[in-house]
Amino acid sequence: MGEAARSFFGRPIPVDEQIKTLEAAARQRNAEAKGGAPVYAPFVPEKLEDIDANTPTMLREGYDY
Repeated sequence: MGEAARSFFGRPIPVDEQIKTLEAAARQRNAEAKGGAPVYAPFVPEKLEDIDANTPTMLREGYDY
């Protein structure tokens, strides 16, 4: 999972972006602990038109699944 946090299908994620993601997750976790609504972030494209030539194969296949 560590490698998945540092890169997205072989594309490195800059450290500052990783930190922003962790900070946002911490804020959301605290909000939910205080009764706030959960936030859902889809991992695979939700609509067929969101898939293009740059979409990794695994995500393209995940849409079909």
